[in-house]
Amino acid sequence: MFLHLGGDYVVSNDQIVVILDYQLHSHSKITRNYIENCQEKGSCHDISEENPKSVIVTTSGIYFSQISPATLKKRAHSKMAELGNYLR
Repeated sequence: MFLHLGGDYVVSNDQIVVILDYQLHSHSKITRNYIENCQEKGSCHDISEENPKSVIVTTSGIYFSQISPATLKKRAHSKMAELGNYLR
């Protein structure tokens, strides 16, 4: 299954490590350092159109999205429910 992050970006659900609220990501020193390291390596992608609401950490990098964490969660769960219905 894939999760649409906004714009033309989708990632496999298997690659998602965590989805964070953008406003809360700076509260943790470890998270801040990780994001800074990813930015230095060039594996940070700002797809938020200058208005980030969520931080999606994947196995291949980080995405800043304009879609709220709650909406991304609903999308992920609805796709999993569709798959469950399909497999029955």
